[in-house]
Amino acid sequence: MHKLILSGNLWMFDSNNLPKIADRLRRAGEAVIGTSSLSARMESDRDYAVGVAESVGLRSPETEKFTDYDSAIDFLEANEDKAYVYKPFKGDPTSTYVPQERDDLAKANRELREYILSLARHENPKFILQEVVEGVEVAFDMWVRDGKPVVAFCDLEAKRKLTGELGGNVGCAGDYVFKVPMSSKGIKETVAKYLPWKELASYTGSVDANVIVTKSGPLFLENCFRFGYNAQVGILHILAKDSVENVLREWASGKQRDLGSMFSSDFAGTLSLMSDDPKEGSPIFIPPEIKDKVDLYRAYKEDDRLCLVEGWPEVACVVSAGKTIESAGQECLKLAEQVAFPEKGYRVDLADNSLPSLPISRFRALQSLSYFR
Repeated sequence: MHKLILSGNLWMFDSNNLPKIADRLRRAGEAVIGTSSLSARMESDRDYAVGVAESVGLRSPETEKFTDYDSAIDFLEANEDKAYVYKPFKGDPTSTYVPQERDDLAKANRELREYILSLARHENPKFILQEVVEGVEVAFDMWVRDGKPVVAFCDLEAKRKLTGELGGNVGCAGDYVFKVPMSSKGIKETVAKYLPWKELASYTGSVDANVIVTKSGPLFLENCFRFGYNAQVGILHILAKDSVENVLREWASGKQRDLGSMFSSDFAGTLSLMSDDPKEGSPIFIPPEIKDKVDLYRAYKEDDRLCLVEGWPEVACVVSAGKTIESAGQECLKLAEQVAFPEKGYRVDLADNSLPSLPISRFRALQSLSYFR
């Protein structure tokens, strides 16, 4: 590894799994974007992230921490007129659970109780119950270099696998990402609050906050100080005017104080293509004329054929630019129709606003609140 450290390479980490290696490369003078000890802690240590958020002036929904299931059941029964989300800490073998019921809070409460009762009992569980509040969920992402902001984006993501906001959560079913001014209300009320934080002074990377915008302002949900699922594809393959390498090098070690000119003012739409039962070696067909609009997640090539990888349901995402958020979504649907593999599936409602929780509906709601200006 010593020879690579001195090579002048650009290192990009798309997760927070290797922070020590990334920090070592930085100390050696390499250009590094992605993980760091700070970004890894902000994602994996929920108590720390919430404490930081509150210290910089962000508020959180009502949240209770638990280390046993019976106490959580008692809490839910004592607050049966409220709905909550179950969120495990990192290392806990369970998964986040958001009740499917949206309108009847008491019914959503009972649904979550049934879920917790169904969990296999194991030693030392650690999780939170966070109140479901009415509002608009959104992520704001600010890129910083040595603690100074260089560009900012808004990301509106859909997590549910099935059309109509049904099914379980996946990494990302689809999203829209677009550049927003550093002076915008959305940035000032969320990620810009982290700028005075002393730990950020020498940090180069993403400062991301997932929030829910309520009548009384944004409430903090979680951080994702790293590249996030489809959003990085939309930013780097659709919005960026220059090559991925040039953009990342300028971010990591460049001199421009404002990277806004390196990105278009379009909307980038992405749509994930999935298979319920991907079988090793099954073919993937992508027409040559749209190959630059399809980003593969897990695949391999055999005798000039693209093939599926077994056990990875999120196969690819299609990406498109649009002058409006609706046109970006509609173009993604057209692209999705042209890609073929066994048992292909995707959300068909992410280009409309039939539900308030859909990305376009949330965009319009935030636009009416002047969050992008």
